[in-house]
Amino acid sequence: MENDIYNPTLKEEEFDKNIRPSSLDEYVGQSEIKENLRVFIKACMMRDEVLDLFLEFIQDEDCSIFFSSHITSDIQKIADYVILIHQGKIIFEEQKDNLVYNYGVVKCGKEKFAQLSADDYIIHRTTNMSVECLVHDKEAFKRKYKNIIVDNATLEDIMLFYVKGGTSCED
Repeated sequence: MENDIYNPTLKEEEFDKNIRPSSLDEYVGQSEIKENLRVFIKACMMRDEVLDLFLEFIQDEDCSIFFSSHITSDIQKIADYVILIHQGKIIFEEQKDNLVYNYGVVKCGKEKFAQLSADDYIIHRTTNMSVECLVHDKEAFKRKYKNIIVDNATLEDIMLFYVKGGTSCED
């Protein structure tokens, strides 16, 4: 009975520990998949190490790196300045901290959107249910429109607004 997998006296966490492998080596079979996972895990660790080296290098104010990536988490981790180039055109160039800390995304109904001034948002897109707007100063927007919620904008949010399109205030 001691070797049985099921033991009613074990708590769920203990039972999980008994049947779940604790390392890749404990998995049975599928050696090719295990090897691919090992390579993937190592690559992720190495990529993170490279980003750490970049961060260390740019601590010297006289040094800089031109870094091109579609992985916004990497950009957010090491960039001081972000330039979005889409289809060969510079869409925006901005300090990363300004993008991350000041930009916001507004989601509201079409009735509330009609009350917004075009000066208060950069670009908007309409969905079946609502309108989403990218704003460059979320705190000012919150002060002016107290009844509309503004979420923080990620770099990915900002880039997608420009790349996927929408209607800018200039159109």
